[in-house]
Amino acid sequence: MPFHRLPRLFILIESSLVRVSVAVLLVLVGYAVLFIFFARGYADRTIELRRQEVKRLAHIVLNALEPALQQQRSGQISPDQARTLAREMIWRMIYADEAGSTVLLGSDAGEVWALSTAPSGSGANLFDPSTGSGVDIVRQFMRVAAGAGSEGYVEYDVPAPVNNTSQREIFYVIRIPEWNGYLAAGMSLDDVELRTQSYFQNALVLTLGLAVLIFVAIFMTLLPTARSYTTLLRLFEHVSRNPDDLPDVPVDQFSSGTEGWRLLTGFQTMLERIRFNREKLQESERQLERRVAERTRELSNLLQVSRDVASTLELEPLLGLILDRLKSVVDYTSCAIFTLEEGQLVCLDYRGPAPRERMLDFCPSKPSAAEEVLRLRAPVIISDVRGNHRLARAFRDSVGPYMDSLFAHVQCWMGVPLIVQERPIGLLSLDSSQAGYYTAQHASLALAIANQAAIAIENARLYQQSQQLAALQERQRLARELHDSVSQALYGIALGARTVRRLLDATPERPADSWKDKLTQPLDYVLQLAEAGLAEMRALIFELRPESLQNEGLVAALSKQSASTQARYGIVVETDLCDEPPLPFEYKEALYRLTQEALHNIVKHAKASRVHLRLTMDEHSIWLEIQDNGIGFDVESDFPGHLGLKSMRERVEKIGGTLTIASAPGQGTTITARVNVPRRPSRTEARPAGQS
Repeated sequence: MPFHRLPRLFILIESSLVRVSVAVLLVLVGYAVLFIFFARGYADRTIELRRQEVKRLAHIVLNALEPALQQQRSGQISPDQARTLAREMIWRMIYADEAGSTVLLGSDAGEVWALSTAPSGSGANLFDPSTGSGVDIVRQFMRVAAGAGSEGYVEYDVPAPVNNTSQREIFYVIRIPEWNGYLAAGMSLDDVELRTQSYFQNALVLTLGLAVLIFVAIFMTLLPTARSYTTLLRLFEHVSRNPDDLPDVPVDQFSSGTEGWRLLTGFQTMLERIRFNREKLQESERQLERRVAERTRELSNLLQVSRDVASTLELEPLLGLILDRLKSVVDYTSCAIFTLEEGQLVCLDYRGPAPRERMLDFCPSKPSAAEEVLRLRAPVIISDVRGNHRLARAFRDSVGPYMDSLFAHVQCWMGVPLIVQERPIGLLSLDSSQAGYYTAQHASLALAIANQAAIAIENARLYQQSQQLAALQERQRLARELHDSVSQALYGIALGARTVRRLLDATPERPADSWKDKLTQPLDYVLQLAEAGLAEMRALIFELRPESLQNEGLVAALSKQSASTQARYGIVVETDLCDEPPLPFEYKEALYRLTQEALHNIVKHAKASRVHLRLTMDEHSIWLEIQDNGIGFDVESDFPGHLGLKSMRERVEKIGGTLTIASAPGQGTTITARVNVPRRPSRTEARPAGQS
């Protein structure tokens, strides 16, 4: 039960001043009890000292009487003479102290031979009833002297002559057998009692006075503290009732340096810290709300990214979608997607201030920080690419002279791996123009997107490969059917017509026979059509299934295509072809299909009689040029075959190349395709990044 619900007395005890006063009173009472205990011990010790002093006095007197006893034992004097000497010696003995010592020499018959305090009492009969209680005292002397030890203490009380109060005395009795008597030495104990009582009274007075002084001193000392406690209690009650309204502390009501001032100053400091911590807590709550909102937005963006990348299987739109969605989650100045092609990083798409075409052509010249990303299979952050860190130097070495041009804006770089089934297939390269921009949180978000992007890119590649495989299988099926049916039929027709023509030529001609001339011309026409159809079918089968492209290379395929076109359509096709270029198969197939489409358009629309096909290359690029002397067209307007030109442009751009068309009415047409040669690493370089 709280103290404020208890009776008034307990409420009063809640006061610190009252509690301190009660504590001081209890201490003083304890002090008085201890003082009495020690005073009583002092009295007992004093009495014990008196007992020892009385015993010592009796032995001193006995030693003083020893000469008379020696003379008696030697026969020099009689016992009466010896007792007389002893009596005179006792009368002459002066033993004065505060306790009033007494020496008594008496006989076993009760006669007092000598008494130091009353010489006139010598010889008195202490057994006389007129002596009052003295009979009992002498009997006690005689009983102790006649005891087993022949000596001992006798304590007794005698009435005082004035106020009839008893007085305490103590004697030590020693038997003297030569005289048939005893020696008794004694002292009064009244002074001990009186001293103890006086000591006790003085102690009480001193204790009470000291208690009053201490109480007054404590009261005066604790009064300001009590005021400060009261103020503190009032402030605490205010805070408990209104925790949101922290009061002002009246520190100026107390002198600087006093206990009350220190208490209230401490409380004021505590309130200021509470205000500060409350503001800090509120700011932390606001930051937490902002972080929750940011995390919610990030998770929403990640979910949207997941939906977007799963919505398409076309690789090129997918790459752009990944880069655009990535910026909404992790901001960047520029960003690129690289994939591993035969151990070399190839840029597939780019967003940023540098020219896109140049970035797509860019290939690191030396091992870079990207290889560290692929080796660790974890994000790598370079806070300052222009610093002295090992990875920063590797980054600068990898970009070489482009550091101040294409990469002039880069200050902070982050690489995030693209991993599919524990296998790195590429990386996301993000950079910022602000040094130290990327953090572990950015890396975590980018990695979440990269994991989804890697799966989407792999799925798009597999989808593209499946489409190519399906198209290839369909072409091969059509080629087989055409070869097995139409080609064989055309070959049979040509063979039959050629046989009939040979038989006609072998038949002797007679002037009267005109049927031979009539048959020769139709047979020649049939044979010509059959051979032309067979050549057309062979060209079509080659287009559907160009085994020479895969088995013999691009140069051989272009040569056969040129010969087929010349044989089918009678157009002169001149070729100027370089050595076999070091291109992947998909590059060769794209250039081959482009040549097919261009020759088809020339045959169908250009009305040309001559075509020049040129294939050249240098260290970095390959050029394919197809020039005709046809009627030409206006490239700025609609023209026949424009859809074919569009498909040719898409083919070239798909492999990272460019297509230019130069033509004018009446001046022929020149189509030029430029494709970058993918860098093929040497044996020491042609390995997955991060492997030894």
